[in-house]
Amino acid sequence: MCSATLKGESLRRLKENIPIIIFKLERMISLGFFDSMEHLPIHLPNETLLGGPVKYRWMYPFKRWLTLLLHLLNLICIIVIIHYIITFSYKFMGDSKRPVKNKVIVE
Repeated sequence: MCSATLKGESLRRLKENIPIIIFKLERMISLGFFDSMEHLPIHLPNETLLGGPVKYRWMYPFKRWLTLLLHLLNLICIIVIIHYIITFSYKFMGDSKRPVKNKVIVE
């Protein structure tokens, strides 16, 4: 399904053999192991016949770019937050270092 070209005969064989393989696995392995995800390979040959090779339908390049953009936005947000923290700390240090005007009431 991930190859550049697909052969109809191999997809037909897949369509016939996948249910048999899953049935054999169900006989060998406990049924508690199986859920809906183990049923999904049955639909893969039909999906491949309808949509063609998987490489034309993958979302990996778009997801990579979106993930990169999200990381950059997070980095920018972190830099802005650090900038505000540093600015506030300098302002606070400047306020706390000023001389006391009324020495009787230090607060």
